[in-house]
Amino acid sequence: KDDGAIRISSLTHGDVEEKFKQLNDDPDSILPMSLIYQHTANNPDQVTQAIRKFYFNGAENITLEMVPQLTKLYTDNLFTKGAMESVRRHSGPVFLYHFAYNQSFSLCSEYFDNPWHPGVCHLDELLYLFPMEGNAPKLVQNDPDYTMSKHMIELWTNFA
Repeated sequence: KDDGAIRISSLTHGDVEEKFKQLNDDPDSILPMSLIYQHTANNPDQVTQAIRKFYFNGAENITLEMVPQLTKLYTDNLFTKGAMESVRRHSGPVFLYHFAYNQSFSLCSEYFDNPWHPGVCHLDELLYLFPMEGNAPKLVQNDPDYTMSKHMIELWTNFA
């Protein structure tokens, strides 16, 4: 759901005020580089303005309160755009899934120090498909996360 949270986690820890100041002081350089359109867009500044208008309602500054919109921007840019392009080019039937289970543990929160994490981030579904090492909690029978894991494994194996 919020795959882009994995990318913005570097903005939302450490000296957050300084990072947002840099972003707001020079958005015409930082956004094109960060979103990888500085060399592909005919007019990167125009793209930046369109992004600010669409995702941030044309706000003068991007603030910490806008982390959900920033997450949506990076989700769309780094994940949704490529997935939809692949679907469009594939000649056979394609099935996408949208993992939105609000679990008790998230990779973004744990490994990327993202206290403003808006929900489910990239790779969180793997916690329910494979045993994980490190700080990932062990799933316990009768726990909602355990039940979700069983449902996901059943769905994925039946689909395959």
